[in-house]
Amino acid sequence: MDPDETLASMRRAAETINRLNADRPEDFGTCNAEIAIYAVTIAENFQALDHWLKSKGFLPEDWQR
Repeated sequence: MDPDETLASMRRAAETINRLNADRPEDFGTCNAEIAIYAVTIAENFQALDHWLKSKGFLPEDWQR
């Protein structure tokens, strides 16, 4: 697992969800299929990154000091 790519994927998905909410706030509450796809992407990548970090993997580059 590449933590940098995983973080980038989560960021893209989160940005898309936020954009969809801003563009169509009346549709957001219904959790349409498009939003659900991005939410699943975030959830899967979060679990992968969480496992990676708990297994003493290195932080994504953006999170390193």
